[in-house]
Amino acid sequence: MRRAALFVVLLALVGSGCADSSDEATPFGGARTYFESLDLSTPTASAKTFLDAFARDDFMTVWLTLYPNTQKMIELQLDLLQRRVVVDDLAIPHAEFEEIYESFPPESIGAWYLFDALMLAADEYGAFIIDLSGPVRITDNTVDGDEAELFAEAAGIEGIVTLHMAKSFKGSWRVREVTVGDEGEPAVVWPRPGL
Repeated sequence: MRRAALFVVLLALVGSGCADSSDEATPFGGARTYFESLDLSTPTASAKTFLDAFARDDFMTVWLTLYPNTQKMIELQLDLLQRRVVVDDLAIPHAEFEEIYESFPPESIGAWYLFDALMLAADEYGAFIIDLSGPVRITDNTVDGDEAELFAEAAGIEGIVTLHMAKSFKGSWRVREVTVGDEGEPAVVWPRPGL
């Protein structure tokens, strides 16, 4: 009888330890990965994810919201030490770049890591090509199939900010590029296309 009672208690303890883990909170709010937790379901949701991350200096998330071809273009340019594709490299002291590249040797990291370090330096030295760190208000949008343009007003920026969005082959909406300039004016483009 004592063995049977002990067995029942042991079984209850083991059973409670094996509770369905789906009931427990996951680190990403139920999503399998951090990327899957990002709301990239619509052009507006994706743009808001991008802008919120930019405002928080969360440039890894900014990287994840970029369109895959944009990421590849940036990676190729950074491999060629063309930092000006993402930052105003003339506004950042040369010693800062040396420190970044010594701390993160390109052969040992992904491009997102270098992108994050460069964008943090741009924030410190006021070297954003298009500074979206302040309040940004989306005012209008157009959607045409797998592409969209969101028009916004941003603190400290004269002219219309346009977020050019594209749907990836897996269905998530991502930021292809950001431009600033009213109709008929030459646009400032971020990230800058191949230099």
